[in-house]
Amino acid sequence: MQPIIKVTDLTVRYEDRTVLDNINFSVAAGERFMILGRSGAGKTTLLTHMLGLGGTASGEILVDGDSIIHGDPLAKRKILRKIGVMYQSGALFGSMTLLENVSLPLEEFSGLPTDAIEAVAHNKLQMVGLGEFYNHLPSEISGGMQKRAAIARAMALDPKIIFMDEPSAGLDPTTSVRLDDLVLHLSETLGITFIVVSHELPSIYKVAERIIMLDDGKIVADGDPLTLRASCDNMAARKFFNREA
Repeated sequence: MQPIIKVTDLTVRYEDRTVLDNINFSVAAGERFMILGRSGAGKTTLLTHMLGLGGTASGEILVDGDSIIHGDPLAKRKILRKIGVMYQSGALFGSMTLLENVSLPLEEFSGLPTDAIEAVAHNKLQMVGLGEFYNHLPSEISGGMQKRAAIARAMALDPKIIFMDEPSAGLDPTTSVRLDDLVLHLSETLGITFIVVSHELPSIYKVAERIIMLDDGKIVADGDPLTLRASCDNMAARKFFNREA
């Protein structure tokens, strides 16, 4: 089976600094895949290039068989229709209701009439447990609910892949667990591929089916996080998984 994402020989340099050095990995369709690493390890750079926003790079990234690096604008637009993104802050528009926020991708890409857009947006909010809050502004709901609304917006166009950047950042442990449960539920019921940047060990152990860990721009660990915690050869990865200084 062709992987839904395939990264081949990806190298990113900024002037004389190599941020990612010959990165290779693939992600299977429906997989819950996490990217780990300390600050400055290259996680954000990798995520940015996987979204086609990273600028110059050598190598290749295929998303559902199409190049996000070397494709023409029409090919990249086709790819973006298959992708949803949840940013760390949620990135909801504060002057818009939750329904209006979730409706934005549909207004831009779907061509549906207004009543159909509202119906789809409301359905997405219901899927994340926010159906009753459709008319609220982001400032009127909790941080955890804002993250759920951001997931609803990421799902608006029924993407094959959802990228999430530090989804648990700023959340208390109970709210973080509920968010993990939501990701598991959506993965199991909808078959969405989740690609998550995270450093939260409880979420990593609960949600991830597979991880890669970056250190100094290279992949130093690849596999099931629980297995890696018990028997990883790389010292940096072993310390990370076991919370060692």
